[in-house]
Amino acid sequence: MTQPNDPLAFVFFNEVAIVEQLARTRFERLLPDKLKLPHFAVLNHLVRLGDGRTPLQIARAFEVTKAAMTNTLGRLETRKFIRVEPDPEDGRSKRIFLTGRGKARGKRVSQYSPLRWKDSRRPLQTMCWQVPCRASAPQGDGWMKTAFLEKCKSLY
Repeated sequence: MTQPNDPLAFVFFNEVAIVEQLARTRFERLLPDKLKLPHFAVLNHLVRLGDGRTPLQIARAFEVTKAAMTNTLGRLETRKFIRVEPDPEDGRSKRIFLTGRGKARGKRVSQYSPLRWKDSRRPLQTMCWQVPCRASAPQGDGWMKTAFLEKCKSLY
């Protein structure tokens, strides 16, 4: 809980973090097969951009550590959404490929989640608009409120 004398930036980013957590939870409830957001993101990435990438390339695309991406890829491999093969050009590295199941799931998720997400969008839009209002309430209508509201509106 923020205090009345907390710096405005702290209050603002605290509110943003709350919205992010609520949005993530809501989105993950819509995903099939109890996928988590990182799993969805990697499947979606491979469906959109093609497979055959190294774990390091994927990790860099998501700005996470190679260890974190290895964990996510391991979970996807266990569920048979991807297969990991040795890199023919570099024996120390691996290449990631979607399996038939992974391609089907990735296409299904990328096609159907926006339809279901649309039904859940209104409460998130409301939360998004409330963040700068609550964050800037003690200081009045500041630049942060206006800029953030415009950004939120552009998303919808």
